[in-house]
Amino acid sequence: MKFELKLLKHQRQLYDSKKNIAGLVCGRGAGKTVILSWIIVFHLLQNKRVLAFSQTYKSLTQNLFDEIQKRFDELKVKAIYNKGAMTISYGKGIVFGYSYENAESSRGLTEINLLVLD
Repeated sequence: MKFELKLLKHQRQLYDSKKNIAGLVCGRGAGKTVILSWIIVFHLLQNKRVLAFSQTYKSLTQNLFDEIQKRFDELKVKAIYNKGAMTISYGKGIVFGYSYENAESSRGLTEINLLVLD
């Protein structure tokens, strides 16, 4: 399947970064969550494990996880969303979602390929 990903300059810089730690600081509506969702989806498609944090449970479910679902829909790929466990999986790839409100309950830190702070 061929897919053309159109990104803004600042999104492309984050996507292309080869650094161990990379960030994107910009205002509302600049596409931070959108590019993070693409990065997460590409990791899941490669059977990798991701740990993702958002400020609140509401922002995790209604923003980040919603955007991840939209990316899978755009690719016409079916992922498994477990709202109770706050995970989205595809094949052997999985993203574990947490909010900063319950950061102390996060598990799996040693077995992830990517940490996302939205």
